[in-house]
Amino acid sequence: MNTMSMNVRIRLSVMMFLQYMMLAVWSVPLAAYLTNMGVEGIYKATILSSMALGCLIAPVICMIADRHFASQKVLTVLNFGCAVLFFFAARQTDPMILFVVLLLAMFCYMPTWSLTNAIAMTHAPSEKFPQIRVFGSIGWVASGVFSFVAGWKMFGEAKIDGTSVPLLCGAGTALVAALVNLTLPDTPPPAKGKESSVVDALGLRAMTLMKDFNFALFVLVSLLVMVPFTMYWSYGSQFLQDMGFDKITITMNWGQFVEMFVMLLVPLALARWGVKWAMVAGLVALLVRYVAFWFGGQYDQTLFYYVGILVHGVIFGFFFVGGQVYVDKKAPAEIRAQAQGLIVLVCFGVGMLIGNFGNGAFIDSNAATSEPVVAGYKMPATSPAAQTRVPGVELTAVRLYGRALSDAEASALGTGEPQEDGQAVEQPAGAASAPIDLENGLLASGDSLSALAGTTPQTGLTFAASVSLPEGDDPLSGTLFAIGTGEDAMVLGVDQDTLFWKAGASTIAQRVALPRGNDDDGNPRSVHVAATYDGRAIKLYTDGALYRRVNWNNVWLITMGISLVLLAVLTALFRDDVTKAAAGQDSKKDDQKES
Repeated sequence: MNTMSMNVRIRLSVMMFLQYMMLAVWSVPLAAYLTNMGVEGIYKATILSSMALGCLIAPVICMIADRHFASQKVLTVLNFGCAVLFFFAARQTDPMILFVVLLLAMFCYMPTWSLTNAIAMTHAPSEKFPQIRVFGSIGWVASGVFSFVAGWKMFGEAKIDGTSVPLLCGAGTALVAALVNLTLPDTPPPAKGKESSVVDALGLRAMTLMKDFNFALFVLVSLLVMVPFTMYWSYGSQFLQDMGFDKITITMNWGQFVEMFVMLLVPLALARWGVKWAMVAGLVALLVRYVAFWFGGQYDQTLFYYVGILVHGVIFGFFFVGGQVYVDKKAPAEIRAQAQGLIVLVCFGVGMLIGNFGNGAFIDSNAATSEPVVAGYKMPATSPAAQTRVPGVELTAVRLYGRALSDAEASALGTGEPQEDGQAVEQPAGAASAPIDLENGLLASGDSLSALAGTTPQTGLTFAASVSLPEGDDPLSGTLFAIGTGEDAMVLGVDQDTLFWKAGASTIAQRVALPRGNDDDGNPRSVHVAATYDGRAIKLYTDGALYRRVNWNNVWLITMGISLVLLAVLTALFRDDVTKAAAGQDSKKDDQKES
């Protein structure tokens, strides 16, 4: 195809824009949403791996579509399926059901990357394809702005990251994309009449290239690179939420914004340096990311976090795109497409699965749900302060216990209405079946701190209340609840709209942000807070969920080490620079023509 009308160009560009926006708008903040749901461990890793599992099945679906159906019709059906499934996913609270729905959605979505490429390449000259594909990157970047505007205008939420709203945004985008797909030019099945083979669809015939040491090394490094890569790709939103970022999707999408410009430099870098040093540059950027994250946490400098985010385009453009170019040059023409399919399967299928589950377990091993108090610490033997020291803050449903509630009790208190007449409350789903008595150990309760006057906990305590902060943009700081004064005081307070709970020199939950403003009915938003001390450690709960504090600096140190090893291996052992060899042959041909 040598020409393309402006009408077709616009339709293809809109197709790419919407196809990548519909994924980014909900997948970028997914880890933060799961954290807020209380989903951790293997459940979180499994849900985050729905995309990788979809990647494993996508080639088979594409193989069937290529032989029996017009590409634009398959794309339309799949996007309608995505719209329905994203909508249902937004309404799920059970993590297992959420995983099943998202897995089905990814079975629909992942084949669309190949389908949109096939449609664009059929109707656009090959040299014009990058100009169409770049709208996918633009759509990814625009998802951040879209999520903000949609949340604010449609759902009355200034902050929707970490909620189910992005899934609803994804459903709406998928529906619009499906309607746009109905206008796409006809693209008949390109492989109609050819034999079907799962082996070919998965690119397994390209495994013959593994006989070459350099290609085998490249595949192995690409597989292992996904371990540090997915630490940010899959868990980056959880990290940024812990660091106090509100607009997570917009923040992370700065990396894709840079990527749009870096992609223009990739061809120049490949021609000048060759594929080896282009990929090495990508791994250097990967190392820089986690060094920056470590410095940001070590010295509490937010600027370093932005450095780690902005190098995403360098990582993806130089290593992954450079790798695709290497595969294209290395593989014989007859198995070139299969070789590209193989590297996608290795990276975003198998590699992402390994990275998601491995990184999830590693993060969990570096997470703590309590903060030990300093040895010898004793709780002040005084009554609580009679009022808060934060202007405009309201405390209601105040309760003070002379003991530390269990996790199940705190969850029941934060998620349901406690009984005031001594009746037992059933434990939340998933807990033991024995009833919980929320009157056991209760010293006082009421609608304000004044109800606690004259009470003096002895060896342990639990303070619980519904907290509402006033509407406005000015950050608030001060004390909500306190026992004692000076260095040994126990204080539940707010620091720049962020909740904290401390006992003497021990502090927990510096990054639990409180909601500001009013809900749809004009009432102040509130969060139920419970803070406990059992004589050994302190814990903090918000809306019944136990706060988990991840030692991210330790996570980044290990991730740095893995990135450094992979960089050293590729630099020292990889010797196959086919792009420079090809460039040299082209130069010789030009010299021969001139002579």
